[in-house]
Amino acid sequence: MAQNAPERTLAQLLATGQPSDLTLSCHGHIFEVHKAIVCSQSPVLKAAVHGPFEEARTGIIKVGGFRPETVRQMVEFLYTTDYNYSAVPMKDLDSQAGDSEMPNDELHQTVRVNAIADYYQIPELSDLSRKVFAKLCKLGQTEATVLSAIKEAHATTGDAALHEIMATALAQNIPLLARESHYDTGIGPTILSKTFEKIQAAKLHDQKHISWLEASLQKERTRREQLEVSPEKKRFKDKAHDSLEQLKSCFRCKATFNCHSEVIRSFSTPYLVIRCRGCHRVAEAGLDDSTGVPKQAIYPF
Repeated sequence: MAQNAPERTLAQLLATGQPSDLTLSCHGHIFEVHKAIVCSQSPVLKAAVHGPFEEARTGIIKVGGFRPETVRQMVEFLYTTDYNYSAVPMKDLDSQAGDSEMPNDELHQTVRVNAIADYYQIPELSDLSRKVFAKLCKLGQTEATVLSAIKEAHATTGDAALHEIMATALAQNIPLLARESHYDTGIGPTILSKTFEKIQAAKLHDQKHISWLEASLQKERTRREQLEVSPEKKRFKDKAHDSLEQLKSCFRCKATFNCHSEVIRSFSTPYLVIRCRGCHRVAEAGLDDSTGVPKQAIYPF
């Protein structure tokens, strides 16, 4: 996205770090910033700079509990209203304790950005990180990655809006959640409660679709029943009964014709056949050479 003149100026200030009047220090990494820019967007940083604290005297704020890369992304946002959320190569990260065991994909890093935005009370960054998280969830993340990121979020950020997004992701991955040993998911009651609410809402939504399908099925059954007494059906029945009146004796046993009609379904379409009650043979006038179906005495049903 093209930057306007003020944005370019701020980006240049960030790139050069001069003339800075405040330093953020994170595990040996130094970020030279400007009070007018960062304090105007974070009341926490503002309080540290202007309060009766050591930071106000030294001009150095020690950022603990976050990765250097996460601090860099926060600073980038404060200057440009955006940040690069691509996965960070492990070689670019400081070797702080525990990092080697922490996932380093975009989804987990987005959770960390949300956590630092929540801690320093930067609502615009919180909003952006939520959008990034939702977008990444739609890009084919593995179930294990999603669940792991949600666990990290539960432990590091209190952003209720992010918890809503995570509950939606969980509601769409119930089989994974159910596989967690003894349901000790590690994601906390708040997110689980939101997940349950979303599942219940989805159930009600699905029930509406089920009710609609049931009504449609009943309507179709009624239509089929009405077709059973259609004029065409009645015409075929009348034709069969007319044939009964014309048959005087069975062509096989020569007995005075005593017959009944029955429906057979040995063909793709049900047929009404006329059968002698004496010899039980079909009262036919010969068989169709191509199909073997009795002629004249069999009618589509």
